[in-house]
Amino acid sequence: MECTLVRPRKMRKIIEDQDVGTKLSTGEHVRHQRKELTEEQKELTDNQKELTDEQKEECRETWELVHKAGLQQTGLSVFTKLFQAHPEVMPLFSFTEGQTLEQVIQGSVLPNHAQQVLHQIGIAIRRLDDLDGMATKLRALGARHDRYMAKTEYLRFLGAALLGGMEEQLGIDFTPKRRAAMANFYAIVSRPIKEGLDQKQ
Repeated sequence: MECTLVRPRKMRKIIEDQDVGTKLSTGEHVRHQRKELTEEQKELTDNQKELTDEQKEECRETWELVHKAGLQQTGLSVFTKLFQAHPEVMPLFSFTEGQTLEQVIQGSVLPNHAQQVLHQIGIAIRRLDDLDGMATKLRALGARHDRYMAKTEYLRFLGAALLGGMEEQLGIDFTPKRRAAMANFYAIVSRPIKEGLDQKQ
């Protein structure tokens, strides 16, 4: 889940107060950040149990469907939903500078970046039987993203967008069981990433 095209801390204006509107490069103001969690974010927060064998299989089947739908197209759906729901995260990504959301979506950089992120998620899917073994690398990933001003709540934002993007691309094939399994998977994988971020913040 590496984000290689994000703006380093020293290269960006630090956004400290999200309760006061902050101007994006588009000149629009970000509305006050809502404190309540969306249903998808609650889903990710509530699912903290270890994956069962059945859920692992549901995750693998889901990812096969994602590949058939296209990693890039699904990734584009994910990031479109992320930026639409939380425009305050857009300044973290250098390729969004000076562009509207529509321009970013239609540009050539976001699809490739989105595909790269989903590729990394796919690597974790292939290692479902060794998620504990990935914990050290995931903590390091979280620690690295501190320099990009990433915040722990952004993990929930991305997770909710991931579920929404898969639902959009897979339709009825994204069954409640598959959705629950993927929510549980994401909650487990994001846990050490959050720990890495917390150590730096």
